[in-house]
Amino acid sequence: MFRDKYPLAWTFHRNTSRWPFNMQPPREQTEPEATFKEYLSAPLFPLPEPQPPSISLGEAIARRCSCRRFSAAPMSQPALSTLLKLAYGVQDQVLLGEQELMERPVPSGGGLYPLELYLFVQRVDQIEPGVYHYAPQPHALEQLSTTPVPPPLLGDLFMGQPYVGDAAVVLVLTTIVERSLWKYTDRGYRYILFEAGHVAQNVNLVASGLGLGALNLGGFFDANMAALLGLDLEDEVPLYGLAVGVPSSGDRSELRQPAG
Repeated sequence: MFRDKYPLAWTFHRNTSRWPFNMQPPREQTEPEATFKEYLSAPLFPLPEPQPPSISLGEAIARRCSCRRFSAAPMSQPALSTLLKLAYGVQDQVLLGEQELMERPVPSGGGLYPLELYLFVQRVDQIEPGVYHYAPQPHALEQLSTTPVPPPLLGDLFMGQPYVGDAAVVLVLTTIVERSLWKYTDRGYRYILFEAGHVAQNVNLVASGLGLGALNLGGFFDANMAALLGLDLEDEVPLYGLAVGVPSSGDRSELRQPAG
């Protein structure tokens, strides 16, 4: 049934499956890919010290819900800083033999960290609206464009979900596929998708702990997204979006429903 009804999904799953006869040892690379991307010519805006949520993990999980109703209130800079740091920031730097390892808050196949975070900023205190890239090592934003994406265009970009344009920030997770696939070949694409899920869950739980609303977004127009972010789809592809902002109320049932 799976193969006949969804042939493309079956092809991906089957072609990335492993059996004893097609096992391959991990590849060795003499010059490893960098584990983060930098826009050296872009203006850099350091973020303030993160302020981790004070509630328990259990409370954060219990509070989490998909938010489709955002208020016009801006997100604070410390909240955005905390969200990014605890989602995919550098937590520590340790030596593993002769290699320096940057520890981050999610498991990553081979410690390769193939993801990048971009932001469509709409309303954040003291941050100009526009398009940004998160630089994890200095914990800062790199400003890629000072032209904000109009809310209706954001809604259209995510396949006709107008409430996305009401969020304070829309995060987009992308992957530089070579960071993982050079070592794990086609199987590495599965690892990339796992990692994107880990990061998105961190965003959900931190947002919940900070009293923010979040909405996970799997549907978007890939080529349009890449064009807005200035990506070359031969090297880097968008995977996942998350709309985050101040919820319009405390009623969880109401927040789940699009405004009528």
